[in-house]
Amino acid sequence: MRGSEQASFTDAEALLPQLGLPASVLTGALGAIAPATAIRTTEACVAAYFDHWLRGRDGRLPERPSPIYPAREFVS
Repeated sequence: MRGSEQASFTDAEALLPQLGLPASVLTGALGAIAPATAIRTTEACVAAYFDHWLRGRDGRLPERPSPIYPAREFVS
C-alpha cells in the first residue's frame, strides 16, 4: 500500500496510535498512511483472498487501480 510500512499489515495499525507515541515513532513503524485507510484496504484484500480460494466465491479485487481503494499500488 502506498505510504505504508511493514507494521501496517499487522494489528499494530490499530493499536499503536492509541498509545500516545510520538508521530515520528508511528510514521517509522506504520508509514504515512492513515490507519483507517490501511485497515480498510487490508481487510478488503484478505476477505477477497479467502472468499476466492477457500469459499470458491468471486472474491476478486480490481486488478488495476480503483477509487474504492486508492492506497493499493500495483507492481509488476
